[in-house]
Amino acid sequence: MLKKKLNYFFFFGLLIFLIAGQSKSIYGGDSGDFVSAAYIFGISHPPGYPLYTLLGFLLSKIPYSTPAWRITLLSSIPSALSFVYLFKISKLLNPIKKNIFNFFTPLIFIFIYPVYLYSQVPEVFSLYLLFFILIIYFLLKYKLTKKVNYLYFLLFFSGLSLTHHHIILFLFPPAIFYLYKYTNIKKEITNKKTLIKLFLFFTTPLFIYSYVYFSAKTNPPIIWNNPINFSNFIDLVTRKVYGTFTSGHKALSQGTISRFLDIISFFRLTYYDFGIFGIFFALLGITYLFKFKKDIFFLFFPTFLIYLFFIYYAAFPLTIDFSVATYERFTITPYLFISFFVFFGTIYFYLLLNSLSEKFSHPKTKKLLILGYLIIVSIYSLSFLINNYPKISILKNDQTAENLAYDILTPLPKNSIVILTEDTPLFNTQYLHYANNVRPDIVVVHHSQLYMEYYQQKLKIHHPYLKVAKTPLQSTYQFIDKNKHLDIFINSPIKTEEGTLIPYGLLFRYNPNKPNYQKLSAENEAVWKTLHDPTSGSLSKYKNLMLADVLRVYAQAHYYSSLFYYQNKDYQLAEKHLVKAVNYLPDDAKINSLLAKTYFRLNSCQEAKPYLYKAEALDPNNLDNLFYLKEFYSNCSYNEKKAIFYRNLYLKKKKDQEGLLEKL
Repeated sequence: MLKKKLNYFFFFGLLIFLIAGQSKSIYGGDSGDFVSAAYIFGISHPPGYPLYTLLGFLLSKIPYSTPAWRITLLSSIPSALSFVYLFKISKLLNPIKKNIFNFFTPLIFIFIYPVYLYSQVPEVFSLYLLFFILIIYFLLKYKLTKKVNYLYFLLFFSGLSLTHHHIILFLFPPAIFYLYKYTNIKKEITNKKTLIKLFLFFTTPLFIYSYVYFSAKTNPPIIWNNPINFSNFIDLVTRKVYGTFTSGHKALSQGTISRFLDIISFFRLTYYDFGIFGIFFALLGITYLFKFKKDIFFLFFPTFLIYLFFIYYAAFPLTIDFSVATYERFTITPYLFISFFVFFGTIYFYLLLNSLSEKFSHPKTKKLLILGYLIIVSIYSLSFLINNYPKISILKNDQTAENLAYDILTPLPKNSIVILTEDTPLFNTQYLHYANNVRPDIVVVHHSQLYMEYYQQKLKIHHPYLKVAKTPLQSTYQFIDKNKHLDIFINSPIKTEEGTLIPYGLLFRYNPNKPNYQKLSAENEAVWKTLHDPTSGSLSKYKNLMLADVLRVYAQAHYYSSLFYYQNKDYQLAEKHLVKAVNYLPDDAKINSLLAKTYFRLNSCQEAKPYLYKAEALDPNNLDNLFYLKEFYSNCSYNEKKAIFYRNLYLKKKKDQEGLLEKL
């Protein structure tokens, strides 16, 4: 009884701890889309996440704190419940009676970096993990007790999980194999009444998908795929044309090398997150399961491999912080199994140590040895919280993501149109605009959906004064041209048939007239003076990757401002923005290259040198970099030998590239 009370006390303590640490703002990535869609009863990006969005809509009505904080309850509460059920699973599987081992899996897993992160920010992964853990729990309970009620729960949560995140489907084949091989399922499904009940328990939760239909009928401003018919609904739930990983043919086009690099990156991350201590125990745990618990081995290890294969198949491009952060979130399911492997490894080592100490040790020495081991393993389990708390806790009051949205919206003239692409600027702005009602006069346009006929009609419903095409657009310029009587801004340097795009802070302003450089540069500089410094918040302490994409957005905007100034021979202003850009994004080839060229124009050869070398290392086939390296050694360093080397290299690369163009 005392143990039960302690367990409840531990759960509620953890729940309060997680809720107290919740972020009051959005984090970046998809979080702005999830929160804003839930807040307005809309439809978030494919597959729509109807359960999360519906629950988020209900939670958003709580009259406390910010919309982001309220919906983050869907992260912290599931995470606390996951801890409870991980403890229960550990207790079911623990071959020894020592209760301390049952805490190892939940402590390691809940506080490992990506899982802890997604329990404190508005995201879908904590709820997904809860379903995953519940399915494993009821699967094991059914096997151990043979009570059909646990099978009903298993089917119910399996169906419910499909209304949330579809990668849980990879758990189903190993779970079905486990049911068939190790449980009484064959007998249960021969009973017609039981079979009908099982069918109803699985299918009834799927009716939650009706949310997307009813939402679409209300014409929310945030809507994806317009699922008012079956075809559109299928496109939504299968992610046919959305995201880094899609169900379409593009997913098959990635190279084998990049896929294997993703797997190598997974093991590097595993080493970084679990350490050599954790890897040793995980390998020991796999050995233990294979030798002594083959049923659990054939449930856990194949599922672990399936999720590794998913990482291989999806071929996430690991090029920038944003894509690495996207990749990192899909390591959490394999991490769950590694945590279990560590749990079994610690028990196996304990048994080996116990057996060894029986033969060679004095009873008191044995007790000290075992106690020392338990203390070491307990410290290791707690180290995940200790190490990751400083990285995650700084997000609680951080406003970096919102500040980006403020910097997009607040400088705009009244009744402007802003066309946004990329998740970070678009979703952050959506949150501020729809959930916090900032700048309701602005028309926020989702660039990639602008090509969908249904989306133009939705824009017309919410903003009747807009002019839209009756057929799908062939270019963004068509929309701009129809509405050029309004102030139009965009965050992507698209081609225009008439007029020009002029840098305007984080955006470009469409100018239908001949540019007046002095006026436009003064206007741009006035906007920049009002914007936030993205390194003034949590990014000054730790670079949480998804949030760090904000730095890329600011750096790119500084780069385009400097390019505008460079082209107009205003090299002083160009340098000012490029220095900012290279501080935010030091490994960008084009920023380093332009900064080097700017220093050449300012007759500052020596200042150009490090940026030339960096640009050439990042992009060795760029002819401009080679040309300027030749110029540097000819006119600045007076090293004729190196000047000749870079001149010859320039000519060779130029010839190779011209030959390649001819072949194409």
